[in-house]
Amino acid sequence: MITQVVGILQDGIAGGKWQDWLPSERALAEQLHVSRNTLRAAIAQLCEQGVLEARRPIGTRIMRGGKPQEPRARTHTIGLLSPEPIDLFRPNVALIIDELRAQLAEIGYRLRVHHGDKYYAPQGLPRALSGLVEGNPHDCWVLVMATEEVKRWFYETGVKCVVSGSCGPEADLPFVDLDYRALCRHAAGQMIAKGHKRLAYLAEKTNRTGVVDGLRGFLEGVEPAAARGVTGEAVWHQATAASITRALERLLARKEWPTALLVVNPNHYLLALTWLQRRGLRVPEDISLVSPDHDPFLSFTHPPPTHYAFNAHAFAKRLFKLIMLVVADEVITKKDIRIMPDYVKGATLGEAAEGPPPV
Repeated sequence: MITQVVGILQDGIAGGKWQDWLPSERALAEQLHVSRNTLRAAIAQLCEQGVLEARRPIGTRIMRGGKPQEPRARTHTIGLLSPEPIDLFRPNVALIIDELRAQLAEIGYRLRVHHGDKYYAPQGLPRALSGLVEGNPHDCWVLVMATEEVKRWFYETGVKCVVSGSCGPEADLPFVDLDYRALCRHAAGQMIAKGHKRLAYLAEKTNRTGVVDGLRGFLEGVEPAAARGVTGEAVWHQATAASITRALERLLARKEWPTALLVVNPNHYLLALTWLQRRGLRVPEDISLVSPDHDPFLSFTHPPPTHYAFNAHAFAKRLFKLIMLVVADEVITKKDIRIMPDYVKGATLGEAAEGPPPV
């Protein structure tokens, strides 16, 4: 079996399947459907032959003739991959990308945007991404709003990339994101401090790490107060106006419904605010709302939202520095960069109402 794995690795290296470095040991073992012990033995043989060089804790470097293979000429371009065009992004996301573009331009790099649902669809994803990467030899990729499947493909193939967002355990890629776990834990604490006992986390049903981490933090914030009768729950929707309003209708149909909602995504927060007001409910007198994110348009809503804010320039700067480390093949000592945004008190989180609110 070891001999077969050695042959597979040699063929892959000769055919250019991997450039400069092999994927991580765990990803490669899963890719080849072999145990890690078998893979290590195969890599050890190729290291003795001068084909590979183990450089812990960085990884396994590809050599040729006992020398590191010549790196490909840099294109001085960075590819950005997203499911939709920039003009459809939320304002804060678009602002981060504009800031990143400007920072790259200062050192002579261009940011090239690639978008399309075909790169995110489970059916045919490997073929679509392979064609994209092979046809666009960027020095590094930036993944925006990437699904776990997309991140896992980049991780397993060893294509250089940085994630704008979080990564789960199956894709150990460098990333920059808000610390949604700490943020949502803090938000739950603020709600409880105002006397709220029935809390809800209203979010899109997705496996994106930020949403999953946010729920984990929210429930962690509720847990210490459970003995006092405080409860917290997740309320899921499909990220459409109809689905969000149906979720809100189900909540209000209860005899005792949540008095404080943590609404993920500024667009969804705005819909929740206006829908509740249309139903005759006052915010925050009858029900409180908190937004873990912020976009400039929320500054023009009334009452001013209780939310969390961050500096888009600083976020883009963190992304930029991580990209440059990846491009230069530098050792990245900290891959998971999480930023804790500032809590902005606003006026949509109030004291819990006494007695049942009007419906």
